[in-house]
Amino acid sequence: MTIRFTALLFLASTFCFAGTWSGVLVDSGCFRSEANNVTKDATPARWDVNMAVRACTPSAKTKHFGVVLPDSQLLTFNAAGNASAARFVASAAVEKGKRLPITVSGTLNKKVIDVGSVSAAGSAQ
Repeated sequence: MTIRFTALLFLASTFCFAGTWSGVLVDSGCFRSEANNVTKDATPARWDVNMAVRACTPSAKTKHFGVVLPDSQLLTFNAAGNASAARFVASAAVEKGKRLPITVSGTLNKKVIDVGSVSAAGSAQ
């Protein structure tokens, strides 16, 4: 009985969740670096997420992308999602330091989105 319950719990924890996320497109490596560069005494109120988002605006050279959600959480993209985001950045007029609001659809597996599509967010800025 215990083995069956454990197996069921393991399978349930590996399920992915399909959905749509809106936020700001960033260079995920840059954003992680900015987040890790905060002193241990810093509180969320002292860390300027908007400044980190602006500093991590993706460019044509960006290889790894992510979306920063309104709660400041970073979700990264799988390889196919990185390719989609690179095409999106190439087609958009991206200015350094300017926020790039997007909507991403796909399947969430832990904190990585298996991206189905990346598009500009309606009128969200």
